[in-house]
Amino acid sequence: MSNITTDELSLYDRQIRLWGFDAQKRILTARVLFIGVNQLIMESAKNLVLGGLGKISLIDSNIVKDSDLQELYILDSSAIGLKKDIAMSKALSGFNPTISIITDEIGSTLDISFMASFDIVVATNLSIDKQIELNEICRLSKTKFVSSNMLGLYGFIFCDLIEHHYVLETKEKNVLNPDEIITKNQEFKEIHCPLKTSITHKFESMSKRKLNRLVSPLYFILLAYNKIIENSKLSIDSQELFALLQKEVNDLLVSNNVSDDFVTESAIRDFIANSSNNVTAATSILGGILAQEIIKIVSGKNLPISNWLIFNALESDALIHNIK
Repeated sequence: MSNITTDELSLYDRQIRLWGFDAQKRILTARVLFIGVNQLIMESAKNLVLGGLGKISLIDSNIVKDSDLQELYILDSSAIGLKKDIAMSKALSGFNPTISIITDEIGSTLDISFMASFDIVVATNLSIDKQIELNEICRLSKTKFVSSNMLGLYGFIFCDLIEHHYVLETKEKNVLNPDEIITKNQEFKEIHCPLKTSITHKFESMSKRKLNRLVSPLYFILLAYNKIIENSKLSIDSQELFALLQKEVNDLLVSNNVSDDFVTESAIRDFIANSSNNVTAATSILGGILAQEIIKIVSGKNLPISNWLIFNALESDALIHNIK
């Protein structure tokens, strides 16, 4: 698409004023694949559809059940029995009929050639091992990779954008004419690392106070919880979960060269108490942030997350950590 149509100019007028004509053109031609459908992805995809993102693909063969309708609230009872990706694509189309929203009807293999047909792959509800595998395939296909999930009041976004080029716009007064504002665009490049490299990062020995500026204790809890859930086939009670989570967190701290008192028992107990129930308001916030970051990536405007965002709705925190 070399030009924006008259209808698109009218529809996306506010956005063009916000981030510019060229950025909107890139958004209108962007291709994003979501692997997994949950409330977080629904919130993000909804914002992207409204924003005019060119092509959205969804993959999730799980069947919509009656119990899913409260979480996936844009679906109605007619979606029960359908695959989640098909049901979600139909619902999202109603927000902006001009956007292409497709599902994987033929069961595509998630290989290099398939991934190469997208600008960004966004994964959710996957084990760490599966995320690492997808990330490696994306790197081979030169496709940017994003992983995100929400657990109750806690969530994260991880970005591996490989080599990302972006523009920062600055405004300053003209020294010769103070009434005139000069707009300047500066180009930058950000090098990212794979998920596997990031989660095995060895931190330098430092005080707990200094380490807190580099990484949140919640980061280690989220990683540990993911490992426990993927290895646990049966439901476990809170006491057993605490013991397993505490051990997994301590193992992670040791392997990452972090003092074993960096994550407190109370932080782990707070996580267990507030991670099991979905909170729509909190999920919508992280979903909005995720959509915003995808817009940044495809538009080339401003620096996206580099490379972790750890979200704690209980503390109203959304902290960015560069862990490479």
